[in-house]
Amino acid sequence: VLEGAKPAHDLFDFSVWGSAFGLVHLDGALRHWPGKPPDATALAKAHVEFAWRKQKPCGGWSYRATDKDGSQTILCAAHVEGLLLWKARGVEVDEARLARAIGDLKGNRDRKGSFGYYHEGKYESTKGTGWTTPESIGRSVQGQLALVLAGEEPKESLVPHLRRFRDDYRHLLAQRGVYAHSPPYMIAGYYYHFGVLFAARALRLAPLPEDEGKEIRRLLLHEILREQAEDGSWVDSPAGGEPYATAMALLTLVELSR
Repeated sequence: VLEGAKPAHDLFDFSVWGSAFGLVHLDGALRHWPGKPPDATALAKAHVEFAWRKQKPCGGWSYRATDKDGSQTILCAAHVEGLLLWKARGVEVDEARLARAIGDLKGNRDRKGSFGYYHEGKYESTKGTGWTTPESIGRSVQGQLALVLAGEEPKESLVPHLRRFRDDYRHLLAQRGVYAHSPPYMIAGYYYHFGVLFAARALRLAPLPEDEGKEIRRLLLHEILREQAEDGSWVDSPAGGEPYATAMALLTLVELSR
């Protein structure tokens, strides 16, 4: 599929999510494998090569098929993390390409340190007064976490992002009941699951005071369980679907249980 992947839609190419989260979750599956895990090196290499073929000149990745350049923060951060995981496992990763991806993440931050959703190659969208905190809290935690995992910035840099997440969490919840790209923040409700998962992961690394860390953990745990349906699943968005949200919610619960 990776070898012959072509956009199924004239405007979108979602295959790049496959190389991003394919690398991340393949590593995670092997870490939790019962008994001796299989050798997935060849599979990981195929995903890495696919990622390089899809990388934009700016260093990031875009799911918009018509883009010659540009990147979404959530997609770039996931690629950076996946590439780092397999580099640590001994898979050859082009250092220059990885450095460009990390540079793309850094370039898509505003003056307050929040990450923009998307840029078209020149980072114009992040040079102004800044993205509103409520609109950017989820991807900002994820973007900063990727930079910390890359060794580019200290763990302390996660603290202000987690505090913003805690303080403006109600805005993220407000998007859960609306269809994608509706006012006031124009982000899809299912990004909620990204935000909660990456906040839970960042919480394990951030050197927060103990009481404050417990407060944020309780908040995340309460809200993720509050969304669980009677049949045990979680719903992606008002448009329907359950597998993605259920998987992300379970991963979040694993993080919060550690």
